[in-house]
Amino acid sequence: KITFAEKVANAESLNALGVLIYLDWTKFPIPKADLPVFGHVHLGTGDPYTPGFPSFNHTQFPP
Repeated sequence: KITFAEKVANAESLNALGVLIYLDWTKFPIPKADLPVFGHVHLGTGDPYTPGFPSFNHTQFPP
């Protein structure tokens, strides 16, 4: 068994255009079925308002 992130990474390595992951409701019951498990996408582009730079002044890059 692998994590969702590993499943997505494997799909990306095979040039997949997208990944749909469905949970087994018997193993992962959600009390309120109309709520999404999670609903976000990370494209690896960072903060769109500060491209190429951290969005917080206290952020430091490792040497």
